[in-house]
Amino acid sequence: MACFYAEQSTQLRLKAFILRHMGFMPRIHDIRELLAIIYKYTRDSRVDELMRRFRRELRDLVEGYVVARYGSIDYSRDDAEVCIGLMRDLWRLIESVEGGCVR
Repeated sequence: MACFYAEQSTQLRLKAFILRHMGFMPRIHDIRELLAIIYKYTRDSRVDELMRRFRRELRDLVEGYVVARYGSIDYSRDDAEVCIGLMRDLWRLIESVEGGCVR
């Protein structure tokens, strides 16, 4: 469940950024697509770099949402720590990007 909640937390944080700065709530759930929207808006190279550097981990985090919601999968403690670590990295990044945005 840790991966599911890490994904949900990240997804909602990204959507909050989009709503606050762009004025709409995307009807998508894929963190990678949400990050792409944020990158298109901010052109912040740190967002692009994170998407490239953590491509596999982002896919796994998204999978944590889909599988937990629609299927069954067992994650190890190490998997959960990776999901939670990525969630923390994404939150820190968005907080930093948000600090540079004009409201």
